[in-house]
Amino acid sequence: MSNQPDINDGRIAVRIPLDLLARVRRLAVERKMSLTDFVMFILHRELDKIDLTKEDIEWIKKEVAKNEAKRKNG
Repeated sequence: MSNQPDINDGRIAVRIPLDLLARVRRLAVERKMSLTDFVMFILHRELDKIDLTKEDIEWIKKEVAKNEAKRKNG
């Protein structure tokens, strides 16, 4: 099913002040990026230098397995 999200994706919701959101939106538009792509760019720039631990990898595996199970049963 093509409209289903990738089982390797997670979703979070955050609340940020409107003045910060306005700045983020403006930069995304200036760079001709979607808001999601721009936020991902910023997060990657800041977080790619952090190595994942064994515990992180185990958590990821469990989340993927849980998502696969939901898709099969849903």
